[in-house]
Amino acid sequence: MNAGFVGSVFGKINTHNFTFKAEAAIKKFDYIKLYHEEAGFILAQVIELTSEENNITATCEIIGYRDSRGVLKVPNSTVKHNSEIYIADSNFIKNVLGLDKEDGLYLGLLDNYNMIQVKIDVKNLVTKHLAVLAKTGAGKSYTLGVIVEDLIEKGVPCVVIDPHGEYSSLKFKNTSKNDLELMHRYDVQPKSYEQFVDEYSPNVSVNPGAKPLSISINSLSAHEIATLTPIKVSGTQLGLLFNAISDVKKENSNYSLLDIRQHLDSMNSNMKYGLYACLEFIENVGVFSDSPIDVSKLVNPGRATLINLRGVPPDIQQIIVAKLCSDLFEKRKTNELPPFFLIIEEAHNFCPERSFGETPSSYILRNIASEGRKFGLGLGIVSQRPARVDKNVLSQCNTQIIHKVTNPNDLKAIANSAENIGEGVIDDIATLPIGTALVIGASVKPVFIDIRVRRSEHGGKTVSVVGKTPVSKPVEKVNVQEKPEVKLNTPLKPVGVNPNNNAKISLPPKPVVVKFTVEAGKVERKEFEITAPKIDTVPVNIISAPNSLDNKGLLPFFMAEVNDGVKKFKLLVNDECRIVSFQNNKLIVVNTKPYDAKSLGLKAEAVLNLVKDKGTTTISVLFNTLNYPFQDIDFCLKELAKMNLIIVNGGKIMIKGVDYSSYSLNKNIETFNVKKNELVNMKTGAEQVKNYLENNKLKSESIVQVYVKS
Repeated sequence: MNAGFVGSVFGKINTHNFTFKAEAAIKKFDYIKLYHEEAGFILAQVIELTSEENNITATCEIIGYRDSRGVLKVPNSTVKHNSEIYIADSNFIKNVLGLDKEDGLYLGLLDNYNMIQVKIDVKNLVTKHLAVLAKTGAGKSYTLGVIVEDLIEKGVPCVVIDPHGEYSSLKFKNTSKNDLELMHRYDVQPKSYEQFVDEYSPNVSVNPGAKPLSISINSLSAHEIATLTPIKVSGTQLGLLFNAISDVKKENSNYSLLDIRQHLDSMNSNMKYGLYACLEFIENVGVFSDSPIDVSKLVNPGRATLINLRGVPPDIQQIIVAKLCSDLFEKRKTNELPPFFLIIEEAHNFCPERSFGETPSSYILRNIASEGRKFGLGLGIVSQRPARVDKNVLSQCNTQIIHKVTNPNDLKAIANSAENIGEGVIDDIATLPIGTALVIGASVKPVFIDIRVRRSEHGGKTVSVVGKTPVSKPVEKVNVQEKPEVKLNTPLKPVGVNPNNNAKISLPPKPVVVKFTVEAGKVERKEFEITAPKIDTVPVNIISAPNSLDNKGLLPFFMAEVNDGVKKFKLLVNDECRIVSFQNNKLIVVNTKPYDAKSLGLKAEAVLNLVKDKGTTTISVLFNTLNYPFQDIDFCLKELAKMNLIIVNGGKIMIKGVDYSSYSLNKNIETFNVKKNELVNMKTGAEQVKNYLENNKLKSESIVQVYVKS
């Protein structure tokens, strides 16, 4: 029998499948080869194993062979019964599967074949779009990091939309002990890509390693204005906006939002007030600028550009992605940018399936998915919820890298979008181990891959809540014995005697009262020892603040060390559970009662209540939710601001809550012994104070009793 022989074909055969009885060890997903009369040796894969009475039957799927032009084909006729089947060798597998591309992106090793590196065609990957899909924690961000590393290595420019700042770690070498031990297996070395990575962020205070990012606010089209805001724009309003912009363009091609607003002012239509809200929303987003970054600088051969959106609210992230992707696509259409690869992390948030709603970025990402390849713009989407990604976008991704997915809806979405994927493979996806992925699509035949370790540091680690604090061991019961009697070899010296020379030490005299009496004609001197009356004293914390109280003496308070979520500070709380503060050296009670706008009318009250419910909101949200005319909302906001009930900061509107830190205790506290009978007891307990502070959204870390001395 020849080496590698595992069995012979028997049973039902067709041009795609056959079965054989295993006569040697064989596993599911093993690659095998057999001779075909017309095609020569062809490659097949074991897709299922069944056992009956110690006989193992393998069901196989024919992959095919490469013809003289290198095209993968499946024979038009069946294999013969009793054809001998052999384990396929590495070179044959690589050649037929197309894994031998030296200039391909190195993803990892063929699962169960440690000698076969999987390299996929860069051109097919980039121009025919990519999806990386997995449940949370299954390895999608790690795999994308592997892809970005090799895109840099191959000189392919890429732009990564990074909502959580995970890919900044590309700048650092991989120092993971586990990864370093595995690098020899994958034939990679630790590497920093710092000199090949450019990072931009709208929020550089949260992301100090990034350059500031701002986007052009000028020359926005009517469609862009309508899609960049959450405000619903009717067809009539869109027409009004289109006419205004057409008039503005005649005067200045680089027009501003102010130019548009001025033209709307001259129009005799009440529909314009809703458009004012749109323009105001865009002006107040905070990422638009008259001096924006030149998007041409974001795409450079051999470099990866990270758009780090960590610390940016989700609704603003969507606006940034919408405008940025639109500008990049337009530049690529006119050949002002080289061909590049655009990667969207958390794609379900930026191009959701229509049943989950529209976002400002939905339209442009659908457009890039359908039209981008014609202009050399590849799209990569990454998501842990495939069912929530726009199905048209997902179906345009000819290459899919799929890690473990268990949600039935997500598995169904994958089955509907992927090519050449059967029900059996879908079942296998739900049981994939971490680090293994199924790769299917245009750039490679369906294969399972053991993803290689990264050269650079992985930044998408899940924060662990286990193992940070060691678990205390149970305390063993200890039998405590009485101390044995201590016997001294050296006798104790009497008090007042120096142990070195036995000389007496001079002690201070005891306080006495001397009395002289005359008895029987004699004067006698008598001394009486003074014994001070015993008075109980206790140590107390005292804040000295002369003239701060109407009453002199000591008054009790609680001092609480609190945290408002931003900083820690100390507050003084009185016996009635009210915060007090020193102002002009006087103690005053802080007003923390809820605000009231009833005097302004029902509309103002509704606006105030909505702001309270939202915490922080925008004029566009108020406009859409309340359906009041824009001018009414604008009036209410101005009046509420005058009453110090709200704060309008740029595009954000929020309740003017109490800044408790401004009432922080900054007096010195000293400890003195005080007679118990001079202290006044508190009626309020520490637990009541704690509850009071929590009701005011203050977390108490310690509460102690203090006294103010006036």
